[in-house]
Amino acid sequence: MYELSGDYQTKGRNNKLNKKSNNWYISSIKSLKNKIFFILKILLILSISALLIVVFQFESISSSEPNMIEVKVVEGDNLWKIADRYYGDNTDLRKKIFKIKKINKLETAMLKPGQKIIIPVSE
Repeated sequence: MYELSGDYQTKGRNNKLNKKSNNWYISSIKSLKNKIFFILKILLILSISALLIVVFQFESISSSEPNMIEVKVVEGDNLWKIADRYYGDNTDLRKKIFKIKKINKLETAMLKPGQKIIIPVSE
């Protein structure tokens, strides 16, 4: 039969070794990618958690109920006059009137003498 030369056998062994080392290299790169992906997932989860904590913290601060006072409407009163009386010049009265209407479930800004409305005031 035929006898293989030493060079051919050596080349065959070298090819097998190269394939094994390439496989190890590829698997180590995949492993590294998986580790990086895992770390990025954890960082994303931590970032979202921190953001949610901050958002809910501010929401709980801003959702604290203001003090409410009840006002009895007299002849000639309207929401603008009442808002100006309780909030002053340094406030956007439109926003305050909107809030008063919302709290009192008013559809219009028309008030009747003797009507009682609730006004939110800060301390």
